[in-house]
Amino acid sequence: MTSQKPVDKDIQQDVPSKSERKREAQAIFLLARELVEMKTNALAKIELPDDLQEAVDKARRIKSHGARKREVLFLSKKLRAIELEAISIAIAQPQAAAREETIRQHRLEAWRDALIADGDQILNSLCQQDFPIERQQFRQLIRNARREASQNKPPASARSLFRLLHDIDQQQRLPDTVA
Repeated sequence: MTSQKPVDKDIQQDVPSKSERKREAQAIFLLARELVEMKTNALAKIELPDDLQEAVDKARRIKSHGARKREVLFLSKKLRAIELEAISIAIAQPQAAAREETIRQHRLEAWRDALIADGDQILNSLCQQDFPIERQQFRQLIRNARREASQNKPPASARSLFRLLHDIDQQQRLPDTVA
């Protein structure tokens, strides 16, 4: 008969499963690949140990796909030895700021499009909410933007209207939804 050794359940709970180890290794590999693919100025803002910085620079210089992947795997092996939380946060911050800026741009575009479509109604609601608006300037830009759109001209007035909304939004945040 085969004898089985008794398994201590406390020890077994501390050891991660093979699947957990694979997921962790994959996450570290993705982090290493992201470091290699980052723009140079963004990478310069992250404080890495010298040996890691050299490994990232070496991987960035390699053009061959297979060799680059091997170098990224080597870099991920080096990353396992250090604390990754600070690096992950440093990578996530610029991405979050870019997402927020994109959301802001879309919000301002929605305001501009609404002003061009329903000029006076939207303009009146902005004036009622005490935004620093020069009504005459807005009306002229709206009128010119409509004319440019109807004549298939470049949207110079729409761009000016967007810049004006951008300046107002910097002083006092515009609502998320158009009134």
